[in-house]
Amino acid sequence: CTRALEITPEYAKARMRRAQAFEKLDELEKALEDFQELVKLDPGNKEALGEITRLKPLVEQQKEKLKEEMMGQLKDLGNSFFRKFWTFTRQF
Repeated sequence: CTRALEITPEYAKARMRRAQAFEKLDELEKALEDFQELVKLDPGNKEALGEITRLKPLVEQQKEKLKEEMMGQLKDLGNSFFRKFWTFTRQF
């Protein structure tokens, strides 16, 4: 699909299929972008409009989950550093 879109960016059927494939691969942000591009090409595309409405909250949830995971990893890294620092300073 991507190859077809490189040749003909306005090929709606390929963009729809790629958006659906991105969704199945759990790449929701890319899927949302493709559906939004479909609506730009064809504002009356009800399927794409429905998918945008459905995907927007899911993309936000996915971003929030990723942010929480990153914060947890940063906390773990900080705790690891301070634990080593504390152990080192207690030796004196």
